[in-house]
Amino acid sequence: MKATFVSDKMLALFAVSLGVALLFSLLADPVVRSIGLREMGLSLGVAIAGFGALAYVLMSPERLTGIPRTSLVMMAMAASFLLSALIGLVQGDPPTAVIRSTLPYLMAFLSLPLAFAGRINLNMIGLVLAVMAVGLIQALYQIILFMMQDTTTVTETLVSRITMIDARVTLPLAAAGNGVALALIGRGRYATAMGTIATSIFGLAALVTLTRTLVIVYALSFIVAIALWTALAVVERRAGVLLRNTACVALSMLVVGTIIMSPPFASVPPAFKVRQAMERSGLPEPTVVEPDVAKRRIETELKQEVGEEQARHTLEKAESVHESMVAILRSHGIKTLEHVAQRYADQAGEGTSARILAETLGNFSANLPGAGEIGGGRISDEWRPALQTYLAGNPATWAFGIGAGTPFTTKSGEPRTYIHNLPLYLLLYNGAVGLVLNVVLQIGLIASFFNRVRRDDDAVAFACLSMVIILNCFALLFAVHKLIGFNLILAVIHSCFFVERRGVHVRDHALPQAVAARP
Repeated sequence: MKATFVSDKMLALFAVSLGVALLFSLLADPVVRSIGLREMGLSLGVAIAGFGALAYVLMSPERLTGIPRTSLVMMAMAASFLLSALIGLVQGDPPTAVIRSTLPYLMAFLSLPLAFAGRINLNMIGLVLAVMAVGLIQALYQIILFMMQDTTTVTETLVSRITMIDARVTLPLAAAGNGVALALIGRGRYATAMGTIATSIFGLAALVTLTRTLVIVYALSFIVAIALWTALAVVERRAGVLLRNTACVALSMLVVGTIIMSPPFASVPPAFKVRQAMERSGLPEPTVVEPDVAKRRIETELKQEVGEEQARHTLEKAESVHESMVAILRSHGIKTLEHVAQRYADQAGEGTSARILAETLGNFSANLPGAGEIGGGRISDEWRPALQTYLAGNPATWAFGIGAGTPFTTKSGEPRTYIHNLPLYLLLYNGAVGLVLNVVLQIGLIASFFNRVRRDDDAVAFACLSMVIILNCFALLFAVHKLIGFNLILAVIHSCFFVERRGVHVRDHALPQAVAARP
């Protein structure tokens, strides 16, 4: 019996389970330090389908033939995570902590059964479109959540950031979905319209989170798309395609720019400016006005808002501009603070209102919800201690890591088993071997997908290449690499890599026309 898998039920179940799990990962609790029963149940369901497919394949007469090097590296990378878990267990780390630190990463390798298959007929177009659909759900959720806050001023927008309300808005689903949306552009009238509208929604959603990393990876997806279109234009000598597709991207950006300047979203751009000012911790505070003169000016502005008696009472103990602004925030709220800061900055010329608000909120943040998200500090508080923990090890831990579930201590004294940087996490927990394997794996995936785009103008490869770059860049600054959704997207990407491996050219993958063409 030949392992053809043209209509294999187990592999079909595996593909469907990935799509369904990706959708439900949006509903799961994304906090990396706690994976509960729902997340474990979700992981178990996908694992049963994936390893069931693997067992079915291994029982077939025709097995592993011609496995490419990238696939072997992928297997070695999965083994690296299993070895890290074993080291953690041997060291006496709690089994639950080891499972929580290992299981999400293993989900990225659930597509490994496809490496053993003969002919494969999985609907890769459907899988990448599922990524975009789930990403759109998240993007619309971000926009709706922002509008529900009914914020009309810069300070309200900053204090009521939706990332403080629900951390799911920073999941990588929408960022990855934008890579698929861009793959639609230039592949027919309806596909182009769909891609242009979707990428506009993704852009607006990234902006309303006030998260620079999301905006950066959103812009990065455009750079990747334009680079691929340029390569195709050179190879196929069709400069018109590059111009048309770039025009669609420009139209999408124009739409986002127009919407973000409309009244419901007008506070977002200046709020970004305030956040940037809040993170410039090393700049000296401008002092061009004497404290007494500055206090009188602030008191004058405050009188216009709350009256003379309340203004005098509010500022009676304040001795500096900052103390005056904090007193206003405590006594009269953020709207009054914003109005006073704006007029004071305009008249006194002491910095900008964004700088004044940044300094005020930055020092007042201990009393605000989600205060830990305001400002930076990851390099000194987390990255350097993690690197010092690695360097303080021995040759065995340098090579293979300290073991999953083993905490390191941050500068602030918090024991932690995750890092907001994927390469540094792999270096600490999987060792130099794990880090090198991951770098080789990512290079292999990027090279394979790029060759498919250049050779066949493969839309699925286009989408996967964008998603690989987006996810890796996202994981440089966020701990999203420890989340189920992140690794399920990687499983989809790996599946697309394996399906093409058998040499089937896919020039007919013009999304979504190819879907209709399938039997």
